[in-house]
Amino acid sequence: MEKTLTPDLELAASGPLPLFGEREHKPTSVWRRFIRNPLAIVALVVLASLAIVSFSAPLWLPHDRVLEQARGETFASPSFSHPFGRDEYGRDAFARAVYGGRLSLWIAFSSAVIATAIGTILGMTAGYLGGWSDVVIDRLIELILTIPFLLLLILAAAVAHPSATSILLILGLFDWPVLARIVRGEFISLRGRDYIEAARASGCSHWRIVWKHILPNAMAPIIVTGTLIVAIHLTSEAAISFLGLGIQPPTPSWGNLLTNAQNYVISAPFLAIFPGLLILITVLAVNLLGDGLRDALDPRQR
Repeated sequence: MEKTLTPDLELAASGPLPLFGEREHKPTSVWRRFIRNPLAIVALVVLASLAIVSFSAPLWLPHDRVLEQARGETFASPSFSHPFGRDEYGRDAFARAVYGGRLSLWIAFSSAVIATAIGTILGMTAGYLGGWSDVVIDRLIELILTIPFLLLLILAAAVAHPSATSILLILGLFDWPVLARIVRGEFISLRGRDYIEAARASGCSHWRIVWKHILPNAMAPIIVTGTLIVAIHLTSEAAISFLGLGIQPPTPSWGNLLTNAQNYVISAPFLAIFPGLLILITVLAVNLLGDGLRDALDPRQR
């Protein structure tokens, strides 16, 4: 005679239940949701391809081609040997775009890491501790947000000596307030949850509560916002370089390639088209990747 299990016995037989407050999040399920988004996969492939081509350039593209001049071939149109043509000094525009991509991508990603770290730490401090820490950090966030970001970058770049390091630090040190406010809100909403109260009652230290219980549940908005900061910093670096306060020639970056090409838009439009397309494609890919990560990490999609 076949035995039937009651609902309680079926639940017990299915395996151990998760602990109170424990997340049922599985990396494999996040990856499955991510690969269901074809645009996010394409964006990831595009970004990986751009990064590999740019950062592996010394292995297959001699650096001498960046500064090598061919005066007899100034403004040469794109060809098989020179896919992006030649600039006003006869330099290979493709080589300059590849090495410029190394610098632009390095600045965008590194400054985004700095801004994400600062915003996360300050947001955690303000959201979890509250009190005077919250008041001071929140007033600092509001102060920086009242100043237009581009104007703040222009002022900082005008004071600092233009270089890759200074641009990287300027972007990283001034673009954290939005993320800090997001993290602060997440920590305020999570610190009062029942499982956090249970952790406190069990004697967990504040350090363990923050890093083991609250931060993992707030990682989704942090990761998504961090990817969007990369796109913002890429266009910001291009804007600063376009205004002449960023990377200085002859060192190439996508921003100063556009700056140099603005005087030849009519006679040699390809000098502006290719760097502009690279910036456009990279920013679009980062935004699509951010959207894919948001959908994959959203607990409501589980």
